Amino acid sequence: MDERELIRKSQAGDLRAFELLVLQRRARVFRIARQILGDDEEAKDVAQLVFIRLWQSLARYREGGSFGAYLHRITVNLALAFARRQGIRERAGERDFAGLEE
Repeated sequence: MDERELIRKSQAGDLRAFELLVLQRRARVFRIARQILGDDEEAKDVAQLVFIRLWQSLARYREGGSFGAYLHRITVNLALAFARRQGIRERAGERDFAGLEE
């Protein structure tokens, strides 16, 4: 099953399709979070939050857009928010993350 089909099925509530989508994208999400946070455990926590947020917001994703960019933006936003909450300003506060991974 290709990614577009997994997205469509996930949008329709198919948890198995969403699980496959997560399996395809989890390494990239982890790498982006790890680049921002500098810590494996924190990156794992953020990756979990990313996929929860993705499940909650997937209905808003429109097929014409880049799914990779959509997921990238969710990941960067959540990692930076996590860093701010954890006081990781020295690691995440001043750098430009626009070019990470994508």
